[in-house]
Amino acid sequence: MAKVVDVIHEYKILKTKRDFVVINTRGNNCNHSHFLHERAARNLIDIVLRKQIPKSIYFQEAAKRIILDESYEEKIILNQRKSKKERYVNYCR
Repeated sequence: MAKVVDVIHEYKILKTKRDFVVINTRGNNCNHSHFLHERAARNLIDIVLRKQIPKSIYFQEAAKRIILDESYEEKIILNQRKSKKERYVNYCR
């Protein structure tokens, strides 16, 4: 059974046996994301409420899962496409 840690606007943080879960209460069952630490869950909620684009790939995917605003989701997807660049590998060594 999960214990409610905090409710911030429409987001709820639950503590389970293994991790913390952030749930969007306005969404359905698929609007949630898992975190190992409570601080990371709170950081994601803070980023989403400010409509900022997260830097880490994990946070970008988590933000896409919990938000309902389609224009904000499109901004995150565009940022993910932009940040995928080819890596340079020196084969001569």
